[in-house]
Amino acid sequence: STIYRELKRNSINDVYQAQYASDNTFARRRRGHRKLKIDSILWKFIVEAIRCLWSPQQIAKRLKRFPDLDQTMNVSHTTIYSTIRALPKGELKKDLLSCLVMKIKSEKLTVNLKKILYYRILKLFMSAQPKFKKEKYRVIGKPI
Repeated sequence: STIYRELKRNSINDVYQAQYASDNTFARRRRGHRKLKIDSILWKFIVEAIRCLWSPQQIAKRLKRFPDLDQTMNVSHTTIYSTIRALPKGELKKDLLSCLVMKIKSEKLTVNLKKILYYRILKLFMSAQPKFKKEKYRVIGKPI
């Protein structure tokens, strides 16, 4: 039971030590880490997508569909909402909240706008990729 574990964990020579238990409580406590850092490429992508009037649900689904991303780039829509709410007061927070609250009269985006958004976001991710030096390879028997 919980009491047994507490007694076993905080006993010295089979005697429970309250001060020892109190001191170790803070040492054992784990602090949570931020899932979405403000200075990351992922955050830049999310801000750009929100400005293009995507909802956090759409962003989360789109991130899961990108095949080249690792698991650290996946984030839930609740994390996006909580990160926006946690932003300090300022222009960025007002801008993002106004984009989230705005309702589009026609829910369908035109095909051209969808293509523009897709290529904009793809360009943002490609700029974050490491660049490799282009090398010329010679096929045996063929001149360069």
